[in-house]
Amino acid sequence: MSDKISTPSSLITAALTLIALVAFAANSVLSRMALGGGEARLIDADSFTLIRLLSGALTLWFIVGCMHLYQQKPAKLSDSLTSLKQHSYQHHPFYNWRKWLGALSLLAYAWLFSIAYLSLDTATGALVLFGAVQLSMNVVAVIQGQRPTAFEVIGSVIAFIGLGYLLWPNIGTPQYWSMILMALSGVAWGMYSLLGRQSHSPVLDSADYFSRSMILMLAVLAILSLAMNVNSVQLTLSNTLQSAHYDGVILAIVSGTLTSGIGYAIWYKALTGLTPSKAAALQLSVPFIAAVGGVVFNHETLSLHLIASGAIILSGISLVLIARNK
Repeated sequence: MSDKISTPSSLITAALTLIALVAFAANSVLSRMALGGGEARLIDADSFTLIRLLSGALTLWFIVGCMHLYQQKPAKLSDSLTSLKQHSYQHHPFYNWRKWLGALSLLAYAWLFSIAYLSLDTATGALVLFGAVQLSMNVVAVIQGQRPTAFEVIGSVIAFIGLGYLLWPNIGTPQYWSMILMALSGVAWGMYSLLGRQSHSPVLDSADYFSRSMILMLAVLAILSLAMNVNSVQLTLSNTLQSAHYDGVILAIVSGTLTSGIGYAIWYKALTGLTPSKAAALQLSVPFIAAVGGVVFNHETLSLHLIASGAIILSGISLVLIARNK
């Protein structure tokens, strides 16, 4: 089963891209709503990540099953499930290192993203995240043999200056380390996006990545249990079940189901109709959308320092993209 019939038209690509970008920004808003607030925090980062990945995987596999059932129209539901299982294993064998690499990228992005939002506000987190995404994708382009022009070099330097200006006043503070973690999360998301351009079945691939990332997260928690002599898996599940703030669980489910699972599948579909430079440029709008969402839903304020550093970072990256399109 392949859910990619052909390259989408320009209008469909534009619609899919808009939905995906809003979903990316909504992830920042939802995560900050659940994880921010200090003592009023609704859920811990590990539980939020675990629920987000699990709900995303379940949602995507449900969609995959419905699509397969519609396309195959089997006489029995059991026949459809057997056919889906055979097809999934044929195109996504368990021992496929590229699939595990994609899952690792997704897990690194989601987990570091959650930890970073324990102290970052919505706009700052989104700006650092997507600034790191663009810079990392530009580095990959150079590694792949794309020789940078003078304007690309200048633009990259400007972007790094803006990022340094954003980080400088926070050096040594918890927020500084959260920014570093968010930057690493952005690098992981950049890798995940690059892998997504090779997808021939966006929904099925996304379901597979989410499932594998769940396996990896449980494995990491198990390793931590052995290393720290603490049952990390049981502790994470216990924290989730015993939490008095079930709003945090609901926000994690919404994030996993709508803005992550479905949102990423839509983004994978949109990528088939976008060039790498266009995909990179369009993601620059996410910090702005997230900032508006943070002000409206999380009652945050935008500082002059954040606005100035954001303008510098986005100007530098825009210069890189303009130079590349010439």
